[in-house]
Amino acid sequence: MTTLSFGRSGRWPAEWLRAPAWRRIAPAGPTPLDDPAAAMAAALEDPLEFPPLKRAVISGDRVAVAVAPGVPQARELIAGLLSVLAEANVPPEDVTICHAQDRPPLTGPAGGLLERAHQMVHRPEDPSGLAYLAASAAARPIYFPRVVCDADVVIPLGWRLPAPAHRPDAQIDALFPTFSDAATQRRLRERDTGMREGTSVPPDRPAALDEAEEAAWLLGVQFAVEIVPGPRGSVLQVVAGDREAVRRESSRLCRSVWTQTVDRPVPAVVATVAHADRQATWGDVVEVIARLEPLVEAEGAVVICTDLAETPEESDVARLSPYLGTPEDPRATDAARRIYLVSELPDAVVESLGLIPVAASDELARLVRQLGGGLVVEHADQMVLEPTPASSIG
Repeated sequence: MTTLSFGRSGRWPAEWLRAPAWRRIAPAGPTPLDDPAAAMAAALEDPLEFPPLKRAVISGDRVAVAVAPGVPQARELIAGLLSVLAEANVPPEDVTICHAQDRPPLTGPAGGLLERAHQMVHRPEDPSGLAYLAASAAARPIYFPRVVCDADVVIPLGWRLPAPAHRPDAQIDALFPTFSDAATQRRLRERDTGMREGTSVPPDRPAALDEAEEAAWLLGVQFAVEIVPGPRGSVLQVVAGDREAVRRESSRLCRSVWTQTVDRPVPAVVATVAHADRQATWGDVVEVIARLEPLVEAEGAVVICTDLAETPEESDVARLSPYLGTPEDPRATDAARRIYLVSELPDAVVESLGLIPVAASDELARLVRQLGGGLVVEHADQMVLEPTPASSIG
């Protein structure tokens, strides 16, 4: 039986996917790693344009591992990193794992490396946990967590996906502004919002990247680790080494997995959102619409399949409104595009937002027969679909 998978465990029968009128688009890449810890150790032994990590640290070094939000299989990866450091006579007691968001401490076997390492959560709004590093070339103060500034060795651990056209600064760097102060994060977030709303033009090289490079240089960070993520929280590859070399290689690998081309607008797109460790959010829904809207004909339809269950807040409604033709928003797009939503929310909640609810697999099957054909985009909140050079999309 042909099925359509979405959410953490949703799986609907979808024999209509066999029809040639529907083109299925999914991440294209290697098989997910069975042992991320071993892959981490191997990457640290043979890094890009950098000596093995064992030769870059010495006994007595205090090490800070800056873990970006959303790193897949972080526990296994950090366990592999700690084992390499331990072999270099840097015990886990000399390592602090810095998390960029509130999350339960990473755990492992009692008395194991993870249990012995220190863990802390970065709180950008709390000045008591921050330390002033230096002023940037633009005379802006640069702050990092005190434990990061005091460390002898800082290892950023991040992950990368190709940046979509509407967010050119997406996922620029795992260290900055992720671990900077609240004012810096707010300034860059507002600048990014201005770009998306057309109040400024994004440069060829995003400004946030230059700021991140300057902050890392002032902090003395030359080494980095980035993960090439796969579907549903899997890890496809671990890339370690010189920061610039890692960014180039991880970007190349991620594009090969998560980017595909589309040669013309289509009448309809069926999109899925699927994460192994969490339910979909309204942010995911907005992201899918922003990525797919340019691919859909003016009177076409987008069907988003999720396990969304959270009640929308005012900020969610504000982010949705530009795509739903809300009269109060002068940037509102053509409301002729219909947006359907599979979710766990009551129909009345979905309809109140201007979306059309789809409640069951047979209802979806009837809908796609009416739509006739188009694209089926799996993991649509992460896939980047680009027009072919000769197409007129966008």
